[in-house]
Amino acid sequence: MSTQLHVFRAKPNPLGKDKTSGGIPKPEQLLGEWVEIRNIGTEAVRISSIQLSDHLYGNRCEDTGRSEVYWNDTVTDASLQAGQVLRVHTGRKSDEALMLQVDRGSVDWRSFANKGNFVLNN
Repeated sequence: MSTQLHVFRAKPNPLGKDKTSGGIPKPEQLLGEWVEIRNIGTEAVRISSIQLSDHLYGNRCEDTGRSEVYWNDTVTDASLQAGQVLRVHTGRKSDEALMLQVDRGSVDWRSFANKGNFVLNN
């Protein structure tokens, strides 16, 4: 028996214009930024025990040496079974209806970081 998670795929830079003319990120673009986690172990892993972090960079793209947790779903009382995939979208769950079909994908679980800005470094 083993517990092992793998960042299976990531989409850090969705196609299209990132922001509106007012400089605000478009909800469908935020939903188009995502990370997939696959359980490649033999045991189930509680979704509430998983978290994602992003390495932080300064204004001039210099390494700050810091990282920040941007997602952990402490509400979902379910487990990612062996072989299952969890997709975590940067955007808000409340905007889910705006999600492009290409970003829906065929995944077992979906969660949202509920962020108003892009998180993944391009």
